Amino acid sequence: MNQPKNSSAVESGTASINTALKWPVEINQNLTDSFSAWHDQGANLVMDFHGSPINPDLVLFSDGNHHMALMEAVQLFEREQSCSIFYLTLPPALLLKFAQAKGLCLGNLCLPIEPNVFIGPDIYLDKLSTRYELLPKEKFASSAGCSVVTRKSESLFEAGSSLDIRSLMASGKRMFISHPKNETASYDVYRQTFINMGIAEGIAESEIMSWLASDLVVLGQDVHHREVPSALVKGQADFSLVYHHLALRYERIFPELEYHNLYSSGTVDVSSLHICTDYFVSTLRDCHGLPKTFYEYMQSAVVAAIYVEHGLLI
Repeated sequence: MNQPKNSSAVESGTASINTALKWPVEINQNLTDSFSAWHDQGANLVMDFHGSPINPDLVLFSDGNHHMALMEAVQLFEREQSCSIFYLTLPPALLLKFAQAKGLCLGNLCLPIEPNVFIGPDIYLDKLSTRYELLPKEKFASSAGCSVVTRKSESLFEAGSSLDIRSLMASGKRMFISHPKNETASYDVYRQTFINMGIAEGIAESEIMSWLASDLVVLGQDVHHREVPSALVKGQADFSLVYHHLALRYERIFPELEYHNLYSSGTVDVSSLHICTDYFVSTLRDCHGLPKTFYEYMQSAVVAAIYVEHGLLI
């Protein structure tokens, strides 16, 4: 398999979170009355660890690209159940690594954490089942294909326009994409969608593969869904191919960014060309009480409505 080469920007370590780009505060609103919030936009960003790790009623390990919908679902559950949830929204590879340990460290802070609920693609839950006795995984949402995110100031892309692969490849612009080893799941989705769309437009697969292996493709490092906005705003890349729900989130919270639909100039129905991800939930087989209740809650119509609002499919 051809892999994109790291550009000089990535090799020098610049394709990482730009702390000057101000993310909205995503602290659990159920804790703000009793917790003092310190959100340093400089050297201490902890974006994908949520809630209180001190005696939580439930510990959830989830993949991260649908974090905006999960945050809303979790906080509603906490209010309804008067409980506390500590949860992670990180790439499956990192979660699998954490699951093999007895806890995790954030810098110098070490936390003895054992998860009892899991959310993510089926392959992630299948791997977890080799360590844990889990209840059957249940699908509760799906991604709605991919979109292109750009800076609003990017002259190549007109606001609200749709883009095809041929124009992107011919533009001389740089694409930011997740790392093939550190974030294999999302990388495979974006890469294969790009290839499928290009072939449908009549572009030779060899030409597409050559472009994907060029220096016009910039790789992220560890947590692509947090790195994309910074890479674009800082000019490390000009556009990024991401899940549609992520593109929608970026446009909603960052005035510097906008998303564009990805279409094919060929005659094939583009919906069949997009690689989509199904999201599943499971819990420990011997868990009762809140973990089991949350497992059932994630399959409810209430959660379905939340995920649809954030651009996912049910």
